[in-house]
Amino acid sequence: MVPRFFFPMTSSETREFSEYQSAGDDTPLSLVSALRRGSDRAWSQLAQIWGRTIYQFCKTRNLKHEDCEEIVQAVLVKMYRYISQFERDGKQMRLRHWAFTIVRREIATHCDRYLGKPGSPGGEDYQRIMREIQSDDDVEESGTAFRNQLVSNILESIRSDFDPKVWQAFELFSVQEIDGPTVAKQLDMNPNAVRQAAHRVRRRLKNELEGVLNARSPDDASGFRESAAIEETLEN
Repeated sequence: MVPRFFFPMTSSETREFSEYQSAGDDTPLSLVSALRRGSDRAWSQLAQIWGRTIYQFCKTRNLKHEDCEEIVQAVLVKMYRYISQFERDGKQMRLRHWAFTIVRREIATHCDRYLGKPGSPGGEDYQRIMREIQSDDDVEESGTAFRNQLVSNILESIRSDFDPKVWQAFELFSVQEIDGPTVAKQLDMNPNAVRQAAHRVRRRLKNELEGVLNARSPDDASGFRESAAIEETLEN
């Protein structure tokens, strides 16, 4: 009989970050390193998860579907082309900061190019978007929104790799910060199993988010609980 607190690891979970690793190296590499090495899995993640995040960010600017798709492609191409030149430069820069900067510039470039076409409809909308994206007051708020959406998409992308009860234990114990015995009683688990389940998810998230988030960056100090809990894993 399988104990009620035992959850076998799924094939996806055991695979984890293996494709991000160098041959013979048990230490997971950051997404940035994997992208530089040309990892197919890393670029697939960038196109799927980050592409979706960029698209959603563009939609919040009320850009049309075709505009959003064009900007997504432009951003991904630039990231692919210049990833080898990406450096933290001692400023604790993270991939999302770099990507966010590219996104804003591409939105401005796209709007400017569209406005340059004689007789283009919707000129006022593009001018408004241009003013917003070029405003210093907009940077912090939109940067936090971009980060939150990115974390949400990453969470969603790995959720199916875990047993539903393992994921629920993680959310209750690590995100909502409910004490172990209470979570154990609620989920009919052993308290130690709750901690182990939360650790497994946090370990996976730490791998997925290494080099992406920066817990000490000023615009990371928002009240978004999931992001705060996840960023904390990078410090532990």
